[in-house]
Amino acid sequence: MAATSITLPVEFVDTLDHYCNKSNLTCKLKINDSYTSQGKDYVAIYKLGWTHVTDYVTIKNVTDIIKDRTCEVVFNKHILPNNTQDLFHMCFLNGQELLGASTPFQFCEEESVVDSAMSFINTSNSRSVLIIEKDLEIQRLKEENNILKESLRSLLNKSEENGYDKELKEIKVLVEGLKLMLSDHDKDIAMLKDKIREGGELYKQLYFEKCKVQKKYEKLKNIYVIQESQSSNEALVDNLQSLPPFPSITNNLLQ
Repeated sequence: MAATSITLPVEFVDTLDHYCNKSNLTCKLKINDSYTSQGKDYVAIYKLGWTHVTDYVTIKNVTDIIKDRTCEVVFNKHILPNNTQDLFHMCFLNGQELLGASTPFQFCEEESVVDSAMSFINTSNSRSVLIIEKDLEIQRLKEENNILKESLRSLLNKSEENGYDKELKEIKVLVEGLKLMLSDHDKDIAMLKDKIREGGELYKQLYFEKCKVQKKYEKLKNIYVIQESQSSNEALVDNLQSLPPFPSITNNLLQ
């Protein structure tokens, strides 16, 4: 059984793959007729993979402008991030509740950039690609998990009168499967971090060994130089000829 799709009351319209961080960012919102604002409505920009509503890069109160069901929100260029590598998306919040989210995008420094939001992967190293892919997959699974939780909560309220026991069991199985997948991804990421730490420790050990060998080499070199100097001096002394005897003064006078 396919999970029931949950329609969020706020939709981000015509989101681009790239936004230049040297220009103002304008996003378009479409508010569902069923939504009634209770105040404290915000649009925030988050780095993809965020876990708490306070993790935003920048945020703007839009309570006054969402009276029109179709409206625009403008973020000033001076508050946009300089990060051109990671993925971001915009979210509509009412207090702590998420009511809408845009598709992912990247920031760029040139207006002419129109490539796909994931084009930077072609020039990234394999470790960055792997981590980004896992972040995206985990985010997707979290979103699907939230949808399933909402479906489950709705069905629980109707299960007794409509006999949805079988469907509930299937949804529970799907939820458990998603939890296992998330756990596996977390283990893979932890393993990558461990390998990076191990590589750092190995480099440190090799560096210390190099220093020890360098010190031994310098010590042996100094000993060798001293020995060579002593041997050279001894050879020089051995090669000196004896001075002839000094002539006697008496003999010279007699002659």
